[in-house]
Amino acid sequence: MENPVFLVGQSPDLAAFLPDNTMHCEKLTSLRNAKKTLRSCKPSLVILCVGSDDDISLCQSVAQYIRQGLVNQDTRIILMHNPTQQLDEVVWLEEYQINACLTASEAKAKFNASVLKRELATFEYIENTYRQHDAETELLVCITRFSRGDEKLTALLSTFSNALARLCHAHCSFEIYLENTSRFRVRGSDTASNDLAKTMQALLSEGGLPASLAQAIEEQHPQIHLLDESGGLEPVTQLITTRIGSYLAFPIVVYKRVVCLLLYLIPEQEMDRVSMKQITIINKAAEQLTVLLERKQAESSLKKQYTRLRDTLLELKSTKQALAHNEKLASIGRMAAGIAHEINNPLSFVISNFSSMDSYLDNIIQLQSMQSELLTAIDIQQDQKAAHLKQSLSEFEEQAGIPFILEDIRAIVADSFNGLQRVKNIISDLRSFSHNQTGEKEVCDFSVLL
Repeated sequence: MENPVFLVGQSPDLAAFLPDNTMHCEKLTSLRNAKKTLRSCKPSLVILCVGSDDDISLCQSVAQYIRQGLVNQDTRIILMHNPTQQLDEVVWLEEYQINACLTASEAKAKFNASVLKRELATFEYIENTYRQHDAETELLVCITRFSRGDEKLTALLSTFSNALARLCHAHCSFEIYLENTSRFRVRGSDTASNDLAKTMQALLSEGGLPASLAQAIEEQHPQIHLLDESGGLEPVTQLITTRIGSYLAFPIVVYKRVVCLLLYLIPEQEMDRVSMKQITIINKAAEQLTVLLERKQAESSLKKQYTRLRDTLLELKSTKQALAHNEKLASIGRMAAGIAHEINNPLSFVISNFSSMDSYLDNIIQLQSMQSELLTAIDIQQDQKAAHLKQSLSEFEEQAGIPFILEDIRAIVADSFNGLQRVKNIISDLRSFSHNQTGEKEVCDFSVLL
């Protein structure tokens, strides 16, 4: 039993005056046993049976331990005493915080039964309130997880669906994913069997979405309605042993598009527990969930766009580097062409001068040969031959233009020297351009600046 009923005291004769529904309660006859038992569970009702003076001390200690030791204000404590036992009920109500005082007599049996029933109902109400509060808190926590969780949407929706099922006291629930206008994928919750999920899948595949559920999708707002025979869910509800009285259709909306429909089947006996407060919380949860899902999708889209822009930027940077490299190569090519042109000009006329010099050297060598023959003829006193050679030498000098050759040789040498000097200067400038040269160090007197 989740919340048992305990009978405290050593007067078993008082148990005869208890209603039949409390006769199965466990009896606690010692303080030590009572503390050990009460620490392990939270009882719904503790009946203090005072039939003698020995029971007073035990019942007072147990009541004090529950209220102060365990800080338990929820468990209902009832004092039932023998009519012959004179007790100060005010002291018990105020000091030991009991909830009611009953007299063990047959005349008050019906009254006692009604009081016990009322206290059990009060405890159940308190527990339901706690469970309701926990369900509301869990629902809000689930919504918070949507905003900062890295889980997939399906896993987050399942967690949210389970929390919402506890809030509306659903017998079972389904997650209906809208793949397109005529195709649906059904996933059953932990409380829905495989047969129920398969039946729901077959129902939607054959006949489409029932009108009661299509309304929630069309209005994009949670719908809580009574489940009638024309609801279109009879194949599913017939497989459930518990009688279903109503349903909750909760659409998951992202940017005005329903991506999933959460369906909850609520039993008839739980319908009264779905209050207006819960409906308000469900509507608020739908609004917050829509906002968070849209923000999550926007963040995901922004991350994808950021990744795409980053890749584009890297590609542009790589392209820029390639273009800069190509431009450098083109600049080097243009510079090399210019340098080649600048070197080729002086080299061209230097080479051309060497062709002229070769012709001039032939004439000078021939002139020198003729002069050597003339000197030889003079030495051996061959006057006639010497006169002939002298005449030939004069004619050759005039014909070959020896004076012009001698003058032009000097000009050729000067031009060739200037051309080669230009080549040397170009090479020297290139060497200075390709090597970093450090400046010379100089002493600076900073006192002059002060």
